[in-house]
Amino acid sequence: MGSFRPVIVGLYHSLRLAILIHFSLEVLFHNDCHLRS
Repeated sequence: MGSFRPVIVGLYHSLRLAILIHFSLEVLFHNDCHLRS
């Protein structure tokens, strides 16, 4: 069970990073749309 913890931590960090990237891309996309109109 002790060797299972790093896998959970790694998944959590990669998931958090993916959400962060998705959120920033969404913000950039919305800003781009607002600038065009």
